[in-house]
Amino acid sequence: MSLLIKVIMIHTSDLLNKLLIAKKDGTYYNTLKELLDVYLLIIDEIGFKRIDTNAVDEFFEINKKKV
Repeated sequence: MSLLIKVIMIHTSDLLNKLLIAKKDGTYYNTLKELLDVYLLIIDEIGFKRIDTNAVDEFFEINKKKV
């Protein structure tokens, strides 16, 4: 018997760009659901680059809902 666990690994900048684009094109809630429905969400390179002011809310929204 094997278990399949859905995992996403994404760089912080890619995650934030994906969410900001989704907000503009009307797919934000679907994109957010896609990211939150995984068993494990690995966000790479947190703190490596400064997070743009416009993207800070998106970053904390993911963290708030995933924890």
